[in-house]
Amino acid sequence: MLVADGRPLVGAGQQWQLSTQVNTRNLHDVVWLDRSGTPTNIISDIDGGQLKGYLEVRDGIIPADMNRLDTLAQTMMTDINALHQAGFALDGSAGEAFFNGLGAGNIALNPNIAADPDLIAAAADALTVPGDNRQAIAIANLQYQLTMNGNTATYHDSYSALIRDAGNEVLKSNAYYHHQSDMLAQLENRRESISGVSLDEEMIHLIKFQNAYAAAAKMISAADEMLQTVLQMI
Repeated sequence: MLVADGRPLVGAGQQWQLSTQVNTRNLHDVVWLDRSGTPTNIISDIDGGQLKGYLEVRDGIIPADMNRLDTLAQTMMTDINALHQAGFALDGSAGEAFFNGLGAGNIALNPNIAADPDLIAAAADALTVPGDNRQAIAIANLQYQLTMNGNTATYHDSYSALIRDAGNEVLKSNAYYHHQSDMLAQLENRRESISGVSLDEEMIHLIKFQNAYAAAAKMISAADEMLQTVLQMI
């Protein structure tokens, strides 16, 4: 029995082991251990099966979706922070960054603003505080602007596309799985129809051969009697 790149698992009364090893992303990779226990990463050599599917999802689809979600979060933070820092709070001071963080995984409201809502820079001019909400309206209107995907989509469009693509991946995977399962079932049925044994059919053959044997025995018996009669006549 061989695994990736012809490395043996079982052969000539000997066996080798598979194990896992943590990679630089703190994820587990599959490794093959030689006689001395030295591991060889075989991830790139796995080209099929359920394990290959898991690896494609882990190393391809999920990171790509996470990057898209991070890009959305980073763009929102950059755009909102830029407008908020150009505005003025209730005390007339310039606005701070509204969000902190590097991506979707750690986006957070500025703790200073969370502790004191008066620091929300809703005004567009320090001279019109209070009563000016033009900057807040500008921030709210960001949701309608084409700021994503090369200025071709809104935040909502980008997020909806991400959810849609994730759903399509699930649907496609389910369709492939059911298709391959149906093909496997058909091939197994075909194999059984060719090489399988039917008890009813074999019983019919047994009865047929038994009757043929009985008929042959009777013919031999009749021929023997005839020969004995001829010999007696002589």
